[in-house]
Amino acid sequence: MSSATPEPPRSEFGPDQLAAFLGGALPGFPAGRLAVALSGGPDSAALLAVAAGLCRRQPELELRALHVNHGLQAAAADLESSARAQAAALAVPLTVLAVTIPEHAAGGVEAAAREHRYRALGACLRTAEALLTAHHEDDQAETLLLQLLRGAGLKGLSGMPAAAALGPGWHLRPCLGVPRDVLTRQVAAAGLTAVDDPMNADPRYDRAYLRRALAPALSARWPAWRQTLARSAGHLARAQGLIDGQTRADLATATRGSPSAPSLDVAALAALGAERRALVVREWLRRAGHRPPSTARLAAVGQLLEAAPGRSPVLCLGGQLLYRHGGALCAGAPLPPFTATVPVSGSGSAALPGLGRVVVTAAAAGSPGAESLVLPAGRLELRPRAGGERLTLARGAPRRAVKDLLREAGIPAHLRRSLPFVWSGEVFVGVLTPGGVLADAACRAASGEAGIVLRWVDAPPALAAAFVETIRALP
Repeated sequence: MSSATPEPPRSEFGPDQLAAFLGGALPGFPAGRLAVALSGGPDSAALLAVAAGLCRRQPELELRALHVNHGLQAAAADLESSARAQAAALAVPLTVLAVTIPEHAAGGVEAAAREHRYRALGACLRTAEALLTAHHEDDQAETLLLQLLRGAGLKGLSGMPAAAALGPGWHLRPCLGVPRDVLTRQVAAAGLTAVDDPMNADPRYDRAYLRRALAPALSARWPAWRQTLARSAGHLARAQGLIDGQTRADLATATRGSPSAPSLDVAALAALGAERRALVVREWLRRAGHRPPSTARLAAVGQLLEAAPGRSPVLCLGGQLLYRHGGALCAGAPLPPFTATVPVSGSGSAALPGLGRVVVTAAAAGSPGAESLVLPAGRLELRPRAGGERLTLARGAPRRAVKDLLREAGIPAHLRRSLPFVWSGEVFVGVLTPGGVLADAACRAASGEAGIVLRWVDAPPALAAAFVETIRALP
């Protein structure tokens, strides 16, 4: 897809206008794959008719239609039948996708239906295929007005983009500059019939209420309000584009760590200031597949950056935990605490509920590999932390509280709760970590001495990343 946002056609809409739009939006045009989201209503029927006309002129284009049946109302069957008839009349292959909307969806039925619809459509797209939807100028104006009433920020007020990535392909809106009545005439010219979605006339839904109650009053005073608001959305989108470019540059500067577990440099974030920092964190979370948190919640990120050295504050944002690890801001899913008592035999493995498993192997005298343990007599168990456990890490060294040792190693407090403590009878042996056992000096095998090795397998990535250097970092 071109890096520049394609300009949607205006006022008139036919094969020529669609071709001009696709020329700036679809790589490889005039060849390519197109899929029209066909609701069974008039708008998408008009788009399908225009797309079919273009494909008859340019056989290098492949065209199909996709219909999503939400099953939300009695008219769902009528809409599906209408979509089938429209596709058949234009000789366009049709795929019907059924989705189920939760009965009490968070954010309302409209938002849930939209989210499930695009999830299904994105999953159905083929590589480099472009999904075309029939959102038009009236939709764009209504979207801006609704976002204003919801107190949206600049990104929300930018309206619907003309082009965006979706699944393995793209989502294109070629009709954003086209008034609804132009598409209505296009349906009539193509000789197609359509079914109006009853939700579009149900004032319980915000968009329908706007069309029925507010739009007539606005049109009486400002006849061109739809075109004007759509133009404003375009101005805001261009401003948002500039901000997005700066945010991408800031994110590239602040990102550290591996591609699979990226983190943000705390010093780089602190240098940005609150507004740019919030945008960087939001984009960082979005790229990781998390729902962007609210502006108010993002403002709390400053608490993590300003925390005193040695402290490990944790902030929950959108189901993710944000925390500091050394000089980095990290994110991860909340981990379950280790609360069970797990007996461990001298060989074999045992499950660590929700945290992977432990594998115990015998280590012969002089065998290479992980450090082995020589345990006092007693039943070997993994137990949750009780508090007050102490270790002597080197012979002759003072006994230290485990809590202090882990804090000095920079292990965040919320990760410490997930660590199993190793006991042999009533003797405290040490702490099992993904990097090995942080063991008391009295329990570590001497050079050439046989023992056993405990390995934590399939540990959650956040734990593995935090503890891989722990054993080497501590004396």
